[in-house]
Amino acid sequence: MKIRNAFKKYGPKVGAVAVLGTASAGAFAQSAYETGESLGWIAAGVAGGLLIMGAMWGLVSMIGAGKKAQRAGT
Repeated sequence: MKIRNAFKKYGPKVGAVAVLGTASAGAFAQSAYETGESLGWIAAGVAGGLLIMGAMWGLVSMIGAGKKAQRAGT
C-alpha cells in the first residue's frame, strides 16, 4: 500500500486518537501508581512459566532418551 493511500485510509483515525489522547493527558497528571504488587504478580507469572517450560523440556528429553534406548535394544 502506498503511503498516500495509507494516510487517506488511516489518517483520520490516527488524528482522532492523538487528539483524544492529548485532551485526556491532564486527567492522569496527578495520579500516582503503586507498581510493587503488580510487578510481584508479573515475576510470579514469569517464574511459573519457566518452571513449566523446564518440566516440558525434561519430559521431551526423557522421551527422546527412551526412543534412543529402544532403538539401541533392537
